Amino acid sequence: MDNTEKLHSITVGFPEVQVFVKKSKKAKRVSLRVSGANGNVFLIVPVRVSMQDAENFACEKVGWIRKQLVSKVEKTSVQHGTILPIGGVPHKIIAGYGKKIIFKDRTIIVPFKRKSFNSGLKAFLIELARQRFCERTDYYTKLIGKEYSRINIRDTKSRWGSCSAEGNISYSWRLILAPNSVLDYLVVHEVSHLVEMNHSINFWNEVETLMPNYKEFRSWLKLNGERLHSYQF
Repeated sequence: MDNTEKLHSITVGFPEVQVFVKKSKKAKRVSLRVSGANGNVFLIVPVRVSMQDAENFACEKVGWIRKQLVSKVEKTSVQHGTILPIGGVPHKIIAGYGKKIIFKDRTIIVPFKRKSFNSGLKAFLIELARQRFCERTDYYTKLIGKEYSRINIRDTKSRWGSCSAEGNISYSWRLILAPNSVLDYLVVHEVSHLVEMNHSINFWNEVETLMPNYKEFRSWLKLNGERLHSYQF
C-alpha cells in the first residue's frame, strides 16, 4: 500500500494541487516538501498547530508549490522532430518550405529556414489558442445569457484562467496543448464566474449545469497540467 493512502489530504489553488498532511511531534514549524521521486507534496504540521492554520499556510504558498512541481517535470526543448500535443493529439514538428506554419496529417510543418523558429511557433500556437478560446467563450456565454468584456491570452504558471468583476477573462494559451474537452472545462469555469464570482456551491452547480462531467476534466488538469508547462519555446 502506498503510504500516502494513510494520510489526510487537502487541495489548494486552481487548478487544484493535492497536498498530503503529516502531523509531526518533532516538527517545530509548519513546512512544505515536494518529493523528488514522484512529485507528491507534503505539508508537515507540528501537533500544536491547528489544521486551519496549516491549510492557510499551504494556500499562501501555492505559487511556490507550483514552481517546485514544474521544476520536477522533465523539460522538452521544442524543435524540429519534437512531438507536441495539439488538442491533446500528438503532432510531430517537421521541416518544410515556404513561409507559413501549417497542420497536416498530425504534423506541424514549420519552414526550415524560418527565422526565430521558437518564437514564431509559439506565436502561432497563441493565436490558435485565442481563436479557440474566443469561439468557446462565445458559445458558453450565449448559453447562460451573459456577456464578457475582453479575452486575454497569457502564459501564466500560477493559474490557468481568471475572470474579473468587470468581465475580463484571461486564459493560458498552453491549454491549446490539452484535450479540447479540458480547454472547454476552463472556459466553462471562467464563464461561470460571470454568474458567481466565487467558488461557492452555487458556482459549482453552474459549472455542472454547463458541463455535467466537468470533474473528469478538472482531474485531468490536476494530474497533467504541469506537463503543459514543460515545453520550452
